[in-house]
Amino acid sequence: MNDIKEQVKIILQCTQKRNDDFQDMSFISMHPLLDNDCDYNDADLLKYCQKNNFNIVTDDGDITKQNVSIKVITA
Repeated sequence: MNDIKEQVKIILQCTQKRNDDFQDMSFISMHPLLDNDCDYNDADLLKYCQKNNFNIVTDDGDITKQNVSIKVITA
């Protein structure tokens, strides 16, 4: 567990906190993703990344199955 804590500290030094604008997220805009067997939290993250023109790095199989306009980088 200590090793994980140290790795998280290193990763967080390379990141920047951002507002996720959750209160502005439209369920309607996520609906096509949810229809495609995407979890709500995955759909929220994908829409956030699309809105901000971010790529996503993940090992989540659900996200890799989605047809989205952002780059999904997997392990």
